[in-house]
Amino acid sequence: MFLNPLMLAGLGGAVLPLVLHLLARSRFRTVDWAAMMFLQAADPREQQSTRLRQFLLLLLRMMLVSLLAVALARPLVSDSFAAVASGGHLSTVIIVDGSLSTSVIENSKPRSELIRQAAIGVISSLQKGDEVALIIAGLPGYSTQWTTDLNHVADDIAALRPAGRANMAESLARASELLNPTEGQNRRIVIVTDQQAVSWREVDAAFRSAWRSRSRPGAVLPISVIPVGGVSPDNLAMAGVTVLNPPVVRDQPIEIEAKVRNYGTVQRAGVTVSLAIGGRDISRATVDCPPDSTVPVRLTARLNELGPAVLNVAIQSHAPVGIASDDSMDLALDVADTTKVLLISGDERAPKTSAESFFAVAALQPASAAGKPGFDPFKVTVVRSAAVLPGDVRSAQVVVLANVDSLSPAMATAIEQFVYDGGGLLVAPGSLTRVDDFNSHLYREGAGWLPARLTPPADNMQPTGIGQVDLSHPTMQFLRGRSELPSASIGKWFGLTPRSDARTIATLSTGDAFAVESAVGRGRVMMLATPLDADWSSLPLTSFYLPFLQSSARWLAGSGADRNLSPGAPIVFSWTSSEPRAATLWTSDGKTIQLEPQYQGDRAEVRYGQTQIPGVYRLRIHNKGNRDIIVPYVVSNPSDESDLTPLTKSAWSDLRRDMQMQMIEPNGQSIADQLSANRSGREIWGLLILGVIACALLETWLSGRWSSEV
Repeated sequence: MFLNPLMLAGLGGAVLPLVLHLLARSRFRTVDWAAMMFLQAADPREQQSTRLRQFLLLLLRMMLVSLLAVALARPLVSDSFAAVASGGHLSTVIIVDGSLSTSVIENSKPRSELIRQAAIGVISSLQKGDEVALIIAGLPGYSTQWTTDLNHVADDIAALRPAGRANMAESLARASELLNPTEGQNRRIVIVTDQQAVSWREVDAAFRSAWRSRSRPGAVLPISVIPVGGVSPDNLAMAGVTVLNPPVVRDQPIEIEAKVRNYGTVQRAGVTVSLAIGGRDISRATVDCPPDSTVPVRLTARLNELGPAVLNVAIQSHAPVGIASDDSMDLALDVADTTKVLLISGDERAPKTSAESFFAVAALQPASAAGKPGFDPFKVTVVRSAAVLPGDVRSAQVVVLANVDSLSPAMATAIEQFVYDGGGLLVAPGSLTRVDDFNSHLYREGAGWLPARLTPPADNMQPTGIGQVDLSHPTMQFLRGRSELPSASIGKWFGLTPRSDARTIATLSTGDAFAVESAVGRGRVMMLATPLDADWSSLPLTSFYLPFLQSSARWLAGSGADRNLSPGAPIVFSWTSSEPRAATLWTSDGKTIQLEPQYQGDRAEVRYGQTQIPGVYRLRIHNKGNRDIIVPYVVSNPSDESDLTPLTKSAWSDLRRDMQMQMIEPNGQSIADQLSANRSGREIWGLLILGVIACALLETWLSGRWSSEV
């Protein structure tokens, strides 16, 4: 290292003696005259000796200038590139891996404990007057400012608990920002981390190239890496939990699909997965997990309490494999009573069987339609389109527009607000539908809330049927396992041109879209190419109609705000209120935070964005004189962290080469002793000045001696 690297520009002066030598030679010109022939010719060996002496003198003069330039640059020598000038203070950024992968138990100790010990060893290597900044990789945005209070930083490290996913590229960029304003060369970065490959994924070739390009000339930012922990990739984790038949209705069976991921190389047989609520097991299943595979598990349950709830799905094991905290996964959901459906009909003519709503009501309320005792999963209210009011929409969870001719501006606004607030809408146009009104007022060239542009049915259409369906969509999962689709005859249909953000759920045999869906605000809108009655098709008379309509209504009813969040996603809760209310949030790490609602008209909203730590967050809205509202939110573990695959030797080699990293490996010395040894260094400019003097004296002596011999 050089404490004054700009003086290295003086190395260019080493060519001056060579230039002067060449200029001196150019001043002489050889002239032959007659008497020269009588003089004795010079011995060729003496000529060669003279040239060698001139070359040696020239080399000494060039070395003299070079040594002088290097001496003025104040070189610092040490066994490590992280050395600090004698008497100087050191600025150190410590990057500590706080990711979920560090919770792996190895030799009866979690990696996180080993990382804390190593990081505190880094603090112990510092001296009075040194400044330090701490970055926690795994908590995005967490970093301290420069401080000389080393004890305070050590306390922060001791309190560290594994949380999110480490992003070393992001942490290194932040460290560079902290170090750039510091003066001098006494700067370094120390990284304490496990050997998980995911943490270094963003430190790719492009990042390493950019890092080298922005380094100061002659002063590469030193980086020391302290790898901690083993390299075993074995881990068994919950990879996902989904409700297959939303919404969740009280006392009705729900089906949960949990995914178990085996990251290891050994088969795990007889893995037991449990489903619990409030600490009480309500369902269990057993599954075998082959190496490096994901296996789905089906669990069924009935929930009998209305309101928000948190389900827990966990791998039951006496000896957890890998990370213990990813063996379970929570799921926030709402247990509702019968789903309320508002069906707005444009054609309720007599007889009853000819009404637009007849088949839809029978499919959604099968027990009532058959006049038999039993549970109806939906409660349908039918209102004629001419009599519906904007206020009718607010009490529903799903609104169905069945062969509605057009909507008044007030109704269109009410339905749009209903969907944006999380409601579900099913649009089934028919013979009365005014296509131009729907396109101009509801589709609005893709800017409205209709998922597709309508085209009127063509004359003399040839009957068709259902062609292809998207079995991955929740509304079509009831068709899994069937060998063929229902043979319904569809004689007339609208053309649907989906928006760019819409999803086609099913098509007709002609290739035209049959069902299209898109998200609008926090809600969903689904649009069909045919009406719900039997005027244009035989669909209501097939086995396809009832499960399709029920699946669609369940899917649309479950389109409210999702309270299952990824780390860092904000918690947002809004409500309608004419009175101010207080809001309290209990975070996953036990903190209590008072939130200030923001009001806009009669709408209130609270927002909280510091959700980097996974777990259950509970929001409490205080009601004066009424029961408080408690809403749970679940922040999931970062799925990447469950992959414990370590960096390969070649990857470490690339990092050391491209980033000029120094690896601090266990060698019998403590981390503090190794880093303390690395910080020692001494300047050698004095020795170089002595070299300059020696070169000058030697050049003078040789010049005088060889001149006297001529």
